[in-house]
Amino acid sequence: MKKSNLLRAGAVLVSLSFVVTACGGSDDAASDTTAPAAATCESPVASIALQFPETGDAANLGAPMLKGATLAINEFNAANPDACVTLKTFDTQGDPAKAPGVAQSVIDDATILGLIGPGFSGESLAALPLYDEAGLATITGSATNATIQDQGFKVFHRILANDAVQGPAVAKYIAETLKPASVGIIDDASDYGKGLADAVKAAAGDSVVATDSIDPKAADFSAAVSKMKDANPEVIFFGGYYGEAAKLSTQLR
Repeated sequence: MKKSNLLRAGAVLVSLSFVVTACGGSDDAASDTTAPAAATCESPVASIALQFPETGDAANLGAPMLKGATLAINEFNAANPDACVTLKTFDTQGDPAKAPGVAQSVIDDATILGLIGPGFSGESLAALPLYDEAGLATITGSATNATIQDQGFKVFHRILANDAVQGPAVAKYIAETLKPASVGIIDDASDYGKGLADAVKAAAGDSVVATDSIDPKAADFSAAVSKMKDANPEVIFFGGYYGEAAKLSTQLR
């Protein structure tokens, strides 16, 4: 098999922060999950909620979300000492099944004016019907699934390009910069990963020679790896997250 380039389109990991376009970063940065200390707010007038993966397999993606939100709250409070707000965190572990229960806890807190999040596309689709019914404004910096905005939610806001924009951009990069004769596409079967992979596939057209999905919780991805080796694409795109991308990259070599 020719040496393949394992690509991962980046996801915004921090509300009001930056887009990550690779699996890189130092070990120190990856392991530092400590958020900035919250500024003192003795008489808060309201709260802002953060729905994100604080624990579980996706906690490494949640850490920068917490840092970004904490920094924004600290800066606001420093500039508005007479109208300070507090940040309240709600952990979903990135799991769509946990999202509705967490959303209800947020809604039941009368001090909360709005929500940063949900962090992931799957949990967004699961939680937004509740937030919409409650009229609680949400803004996500990381949920990119292109179908979310099609659901008619009045409270949903997003500060990054969705998969319908990112997918063609990735396909253009593959075609014009990497210039492979053939492309393989793998996704992690999540709303985020599959949505992005499907957008790349649609834009890449006839250059795609093999596609497959993996189970992120599987011990290995041998079925997908074998399929890619049989098809022998020059470039492989992966729609998913860091941990699975690293494991998949190792197994493809």
